[in-house]
Amino acid sequence: MESSPQNPDISTHQIVALAAHDYRAVAPDLRGYGDTDAPNSINNHISLSTINDLVALIDALDED
Repeated sequence: MESSPQNPDISTHQIVALAAHDYRAVAPDLRGYGDTDAPNSINNHISLSTINDLVALIDALDED
């Protein structure tokens, strides 16, 4: 998880460095950040929603 999701350029060098060591990295835009729409309810912006989004992403990538 990126600590500064509002600026994806910050993590670019980290992703490149991880890939150079045979790690796989993804940098998704979380709800309300980057090119995503803000959630329509504060209840959809809580940690549990973020966790569910990340679990779904991992499942989609077929990773453990």
